[in-house]
Amino acid sequence: MNTLVMVIERPNKPQPYGEYNKPPLVRPIGEDEKENNSPPSPFKEPHIGFFASLSSFLRKIREFLLGKRGSSDVERLQAEGRVLRGILLQLAAKDMSYDAHFLAEFSSAWRALDNACAKMTLDLPFVAYAKDLLRQIASYPPGSEYTLGYYFRGEAGEDWTPFPCMEVLRDLHVEYNTSSETSTLGLWLSLCRNLY
Repeated sequence: MNTLVMVIERPNKPQPYGEYNKPPLVRPIGEDEKENNSPPSPFKEPHIGFFASLSSFLRKIREFLLGKRGSSDVERLQAEGRVLRGILLQLAAKDMSYDAHFLAEFSSAWRALDNACAKMTLDLPFVAYAKDLLRQIASYPPGSEYTLGYYFRGEAGEDWTPFPCMEVLRDLHVEYNTSSETSTLGLWLSLCRNLY
């Protein structure tokens, strides 16, 4: 009997990257450090923070030179006036007096319009309307010690819910539904139309 001997030829040295003979996709640890021993230069790559601050600085100079600061304040006051008008329209359409979220929105919108008026440096007609509207809301109901302004300055609806304030809002809604044109809420809505 003949014995068949098979000789398997193996290469003398192993393949460096396995059977596919391709380098690995991941670079070995520390290889990046060998290539770049110098400290990073601030001039090689631009820093985003530098360009953002430079852009902001140039925009402020442009706005100052072109007088855009006043117009952005005007736009803010008009936007806050639209928000307050929307809230007054909600109260006119539906009795929102026992909705704490609505009370917080009304208080916040009133304070935002008040802040926008305080920042206005231009003497424009609708600024006078906005100040008149704020004064009327703040002093309602007339002759009362606890007016809407008292509650709104105390951030009513956010940390606390004053029931007398809710009754005032209910009375405003009922009065508007009785006589919309001559009601206090109707007058406030007509003042809001003059804000923009």
